[in-house]
Amino acid sequence: MGRLATIKTLAGFDFTFQPSLDRDRFFTLAQLGFVDRHEAVHFLGPPGNGKSHLATALGVEAVKVGKSIYFTNLADLIGSLARSEREGRLQERIRFFCRPKPADRR
Repeated sequence: MGRLATIKTLAGFDFTFQPSLDRDRFFTLAQLGFVDRHEAVHFLGPPGNGKSHLATALGVEAVKVGKSIYFTNLADLIGSLARSEREGRLQERIRFFCRPKPADRR
């Protein structure tokens, strides 16, 4: 499932553990309108506040409706791009991340 290490869902997230999070906002994100609008969603915060769980849950929702996903963290993304640059493959790697989705092909 798109490089997801584990399957996490919004239903499985304990919003009482993080009362500062807007539960409704995350369920709105799960409708995936941001994907259709080609918008990015970023989760920022200290370790242990649920960023990976919530990001994974959105990925699961996307896969359920047939979207292609790529799940990574910022450190791994930067490392991948830096390695590609050293190997002379940076443009190829950028094309991978920006590739057209099957639904966009004509």
